This record gives sequence, C-alpha cells and structure tokens, in this order.
Amino acid sequence: AVAEMMNRWLAGLAPPKVFRPSSEFARMIAVYAKERLAAATPDTLDVYVTHDTWVGSCLFHWFAIPMPLDGVRFLDGYLMQPLDGEMAVWYRGKAMRMEYPHWWD
Repeated sequence: AVAEMMNRWLAGLAPPKVFRPSSEFARMIAVYAKERLAAATPDTLDVYVTHDTWVGSCLFHWFAIPMPLDGVRFLDGYLMQPLDGEMAVWYRGKAMRMEYPHWWD
C-alpha cells in the first residue's frame, strides 16, 4: 500500500495535480538543506526528522538509492556529509561515497 504508492510517486506516475513530483520535492529539500549547511562548521550536526515519503524521495533522487523492499521504516533515515566533489552517506549501517546529483549546485 504505502510502498506501492511511494514507488509510483518516485516513478512519476502519481498525478502532479495531487502530489508534487518527487524529483521537484527532492530538489526543494536540497535547497533547504544547503541553505542551512552554508555556514556550517565541521562540528555542526544538522538533524532532520521527517516522514517516510520524504526520506524515500531524497534517498532516490539525491543518492540513487531505490526504495528498500520493506519500505522506509519507522524513524528510518540517513546521514549525509557534504564533501568536495562528493557526499559521504550512511544508510542502514552502510557507509558510501556518492557523487552529487547533476542539478546540485
């Protein structure tokens, strides 16, 4: 139910008059995060707590991580550290280095 709706939204199959497209939403959240991180120092910890659909959208559009088969779990999330030329990402116990999306300025 929720995972199916989430996959349809990520695939662009949800009606845009009902749901903001997930790629547009992910970019909007990126702008918000970048504004807050602009003046961050190395000891800054910026924590966002949000809904599963928002986490799933950012995982997919920022890091190319598809929706897990069990969906985004309760209080599931990821850690991200912006670096020069890439991002360090931690999700479900796995550490990764990911390139920035082409639209990430």
